[in-house]
Amino acid sequence: MSRPAKIWTCIVVTFVVTVLAVGISLRDFALCDTRKDTAPFVLPFALLVAYNFDIGWGVLWLALAQFPCYGVILGFAWVKDKFEKVWWRLLLFHTLFGVGCTILYSLDSY
Repeated sequence: MSRPAKIWTCIVVTFVVTVLAVGISLRDFALCDTRKDTAPFVLPFALLVAYNFDIGWGVLWLALAQFPCYGVILGFAWVKDKFEKVWWRLLLFHTLFGVGCTILYSLDSY
């Protein structure tokens, strides 16, 4: 696959994943209580910042920026033929922060 095709594939996939992730997490944000079920795992960085700082709507902007950042990182790795190596590291990084954020929010809601 050519370089422009790889870049456009990353852009399209990133857009789709961002819409799905934010859509899945909107249910948690729509609930008025403090319990969050899926959002801490799907959007851990935005919610960790929101947990420590009162930023209001800034959480939405951080949530919308998270997956495009992943897309840029994976796009560069794919163009440089290092996709496998970077993908596993990014998956581990997100999973660790997601589990940590989920535990933090589950302990805080009780």
